[in-house]
Amino acid sequence: MNWTQGQKQAIESKSCDITVAASAGTGKTTVLSQRAVRILGAQDLCPDVSDILVLTFTDAAAGEMKQRIAQNLNDAAIKNRNPHLRKQLLMLDSADISTIHSFCKRVISQHFHRLDLDPAFRIMDEDESKLIKAEILQQTIEAGWNDFPQGMQQLLQGRAVSNPKKNFLNCISEISDFLNTVVSRQKWFDRAAILNDAVISISSDAFENKKQIILEKLKTCKEQTEWSLKLDNEITAGHWRDQIISECLPAIVLAIEYLKKDSLKKFIEHLNCFEGFKWINKPKGLDDNIKEFVQAPARRAIGEFKNLSSLAILNSDYETLVGSSCSVQIKVLIELVKKFDLAYQTRKQQLTSVDFSDLEKFMLVLLSENGDIDSGKPSDIAITLAEKYKYIFIDEYQDINPVQQKIIDLLSGKAKVFVVGDVKQSIYAWRGADCGLFVERLNNAKQDNVKSRVDLNENFRSKPGILKFVNEVFVKIMTESVAVIDYDENAALKPFKDSHETANPDVELLVVDEEYQRESDDENEDDNNDSISFDAINRRAITVAQRIKELVEVEQFKIYDKKAACLRPCRYSDIVILTRSFAQRANNYVQILRLANIPVISDSSTGYFAATEINDMLSLLQVLDNPRQDIPLAAVLRSPLFGVSDSQLLK
Repeated sequence: MNWTQGQKQAIESKSCDITVAASAGTGKTTVLSQRAVRILGAQDLCPDVSDILVLTFTDAAAGEMKQRIAQNLNDAAIKNRNPHLRKQLLMLDSADISTIHSFCKRVISQHFHRLDLDPAFRIMDEDESKLIKAEILQQTIEAGWNDFPQGMQQLLQGRAVSNPKKNFLNCISEISDFLNTVVSRQKWFDRAAILNDAVISISSDAFENKKQIILEKLKTCKEQTEWSLKLDNEITAGHWRDQIISECLPAIVLAIEYLKKDSLKKFIEHLNCFEGFKWINKPKGLDDNIKEFVQAPARRAIGEFKNLSSLAILNSDYETLVGSSCSVQIKVLIELVKKFDLAYQTRKQQLTSVDFSDLEKFMLVLLSENGDIDSGKPSDIAITLAEKYKYIFIDEYQDINPVQQKIIDLLSGKAKVFVVGDVKQSIYAWRGADCGLFVERLNNAKQDNVKSRVDLNENFRSKPGILKFVNEVFVKIMTESVAVIDYDENAALKPFKDSHETANPDVELLVVDEEYQRESDDENEDDNNDSISFDAINRRAITVAQRIKELVEVEQFKIYDKKAACLRPCRYSDIVILTRSFAQRANNYVQILRLANIPVISDSSTGYFAATEINDMLSLLQVLDNPRQDIPLAAVLRSPLFGVSDSQLLK
C-alpha cells in the first residue's frame, strides 16, 4: 500500500498516545485497523489478542472494524507465513472489539452482584423507555402539585402546557436525559442549588461564574462585525469600512477590555451609553439585497451588544423584581427532576431492565473505588482491566460524551491510547456528545512530546472540484466560535489523486424561485427545518426529476465505474436524493419521479405506511374485509396487482 505521510505516521508511530484528526474520505478506518494489525503482529508488543480494546459507537462500525482487522491479519499471515499472526487471527473472536455499550454490558454482566443488579437484566428498547418516561412524567407532575402546589403554580404561570409537543413540563425528562451524559448527577444538582441560592446582582460572587458567558457573547459580536468588514472590502470596495472601524468595533473591543479587567461598573456604563449608529448611504447603483447582505452580520452584532444590558446578571433590580420568584421556580424544577429520576429508576428495577445510559452509569460505578464516582480513584476492577489492556483504540472520537471519557480514563492506566475522529463530522451534540473533548485532546497532543497528533486530510473519495467547493464554503462558515475549530490548512480537504477527471462540472446549484411560507401546522414542527408548503416541495421535486432525465437520457453524464475501470454514462441507479426532512418530502418526490417514468426506491421506516406499495396492500386488506368499500377497491384496481389504467377504471 502506498501510504500517505500522515497515514504512515499514524500506523507506525511509537508514541504513547496518538490522536488522529481524520477528515472525511482520508482512510481513517483503514489506518486504525492497520495499526491494530501491526501491533497484533509483533509478539513483543502484543503477545495475546486479548491485550487490545477497540471501541466504536455503532454495531455496524464494530462489525466492519473486526472484519477489516481479520482481513488484514489474514493477508499479513499468508504473506509473511508468521505463526503468531495465524494464532492472533484464530483468537480474534475473543478480542474486545465492540461498541462502548456492548463492552459495558459485558463487564456489568460479570460483576452484577456489585451493583445489586438482577443477573437476568435486559436492555430496554427506546420505544418502551419513551412510554414509561411519559407515564412517569405524568405521575411526577401530579406528585408535584400535591407536595408543593404554590411552587408549581409559580413554575407554570404563563407557560404553555396544553400542547403535547410544546409542553414546558417536557423539560423535566429532557433535563434527566441531559444528565445521563454528566459524570456526577448529584454534583450537578448541588452546583445548580448553590448557583440558584447565590444573590444574582452586580456585587455578587456569582458574577465571576457568568463573566465567561458574557465574554463569549462579546467575542461573537466582534467576529460578526469583522465578517461585515471583510464582506464590505470584497463587495463594495470598503464603502462602510471607516464607519465599522471607528464606530462599531471599538465599542465592542472596549467592552471586552473592561470585562477582562473586572471593571464591571465601567462595563455597564459603557454598555448603557452605546446607542448604535446610523449607516451612511449606500453607493450609487448598489442593489438593496447586496447592501443588506454586507451589513447583516454587523447589524446583528450591534443588536446583540445593546441587548446585553437586559441580562439579569447586569441588572441591579433583578433580585428585587424577579430574583426570588426565579429562585423558587428553579428549586421546584430541580425537585421534579429528582422525583422523575427516582421513579424511573424504580420502575426499571421492577422490570429488571436497564437502558443504554444505565450501562455507562453502572460501568462508571464499577470502575470507581467503592462505587464513588466523585472520588476519581479506580476500583480493583478498573485496575485489573487497565493491567489487561496494553492498547486501546477508539473510533469516531468526536462523538464521545463526558461519562464515556471518564470510563476510558479509568481503563487506560499504562495503555497506549489511539483515537480517531473528525470534529467536522460531529452530529450528536443533541444526545450529549461533546466534541470539545476531542479538540482538547488534539491541543494537548500538540504541546506534549510524549503524545502525538496526526492530521489526515488527503481525500481518496471525492474529485478535486468537489473538495474545492467544500473548502470554499467551509472556510467562510466554519469558525471556532461556531464549530469549535477554525477551518484552517489542517482541516481543509486535499485531493490525493485525480485520474478520472471529466469535463462535466462537479457541483451544480439549481435555484427554484418560490415564495417562502412558514406553516403553523404542528406536523411541520417536528424538526428544526424551515416549513415549506407541499406545492413548493412538488416544484422542487419536478425540477429534480427534470434534471435527472437530462443527465441520464440527454447529456449521458459520464461517471467512473470502479468494476469496469472506465468512464460510462450514468444510470438511474447511480443517483441518490438526500433531503433534510424525509418524512414530509419523500412521498412527494417518489410520486413525481414515478410520474416522470423514473424508477425510484424509497427506503425509510419513517414513511413506511405512507409508501404507495404499503397503501396498496392496506387497501387490499380493506377490500377483503368489506368488498363494498369503493375507494380501497379503486386503489387495488389501479395498483400493480390488477394494473387497471385510469381510462379503464373510468369506463
